[in-house]
Amino acid sequence: MKLFAFSPLLLVAWLVACVAPPPVDVRWNHNPETRVVLATYCCDIPITQELVRPYIPEAQLWGDGRLVWTEHQANGERQVFMRRLSDGDMAALLQEIIAAGFFGWDEQYAGEPVVDAASKCLTVALTDQTKTVCETHGGAPGAFYTLFDWLSQGAGANGTPYLPQTAYLTGFRLEDTGVPLPEPEVAWPRTLSHIPVGDAINGLWIEGEDLIPLWEAANQSPYRMPVVEDKNGRYRVILQVPGVNWIEPDTTALDTNGRFDCAGVSEIPAGECQAAAFFPLTTSILPDAPAVADDSAFNANFVAYLEETRVALDKLPPAHFAPDLALLDAVVTSLRVEPDVELSGAETSMLP
Repeated sequence: MKLFAFSPLLLVAWLVACVAPPPVDVRWNHNPETRVVLATYCCDIPITQELVRPYIPEAQLWGDGRLVWTEHQANGERQVFMRRLSDGDMAALLQEIIAAGFFGWDEQYAGEPVVDAASKCLTVALTDQTKTVCETHGGAPGAFYTLFDWLSQGAGANGTPYLPQTAYLTGFRLEDTGVPLPEPEVAWPRTLSHIPVGDAINGLWIEGEDLIPLWEAANQSPYRMPVVEDKNGRYRVILQVPGVNWIEPDTTALDTNGRFDCAGVSEIPAGECQAAAFFPLTTSILPDAPAVADDSAFNANFVAYLEETRVALDKLPPAHFAPDLALLDAVVTSLRVEPDVELSGAETSMLP
């Protein structure tokens, strides 16, 4: 009988080889308009368009190797950086994500229940598979947070401060509710003085010198939009930079004059035009805010609370809401859509 001596190092290597996960293909779509990696930490509930539209992800890696990320200073100021990765660098970054165990994690983790907590999410899109992993207020593997922070700091390398060449401006008017309005934080560009801010917030492309002060103001306090004013009032403005903001600017249904244009919108059948409107509703069965004494029970049973509320609301007659739902139906059915004669017969309509 022969006895064989095994080296401890060789034994460990053999065991690692037996349990190592199968290699993951790191091919990706090289299209510069394809996000390959996306790290987001947005947004506090209630989530509104005003919160989401100006948001720039913590990190995003595009198919052509463009890595864009944000860093926040102690005073809340946001800085946006960019650097370009070679194909080799990009493959190595994706391998880091794979080695961390990303594709073996659950899709959702949750810690202590918090009603208005934002979620951290990582998305990786390879040629043959796409996966998103999110956590809300804790609960994810430690490697998730290490990976998220690493990507949010440029993946271990410095970048160049990013300055956009063009951006899409929208916004909303600040209404007088008896509370003093916030002071203007940036002047409306003099070269745009012929365009009232109230018109510009319906959608306006700006670029060059006009954009720089608005971009700087937007980064001073990214969680609230900068305030500008004209002779008609004060407004919060929102900037969306293609390829930088999480949500791309939606300009498909606006013609050059800012009118609603259905021509060429692929989601709308030929000859039809669609529009949406939002109306705030109130009803006496919903409190203005949860009672303080009920907070713990409310947080612990939030999903059940939503379902119970939905059932209760469905049972209410139209007149129990303000405004009356029957009145809203009448408003919607009274809308007229007519051809725009100014566009010389183009297949375009606008709401009156």
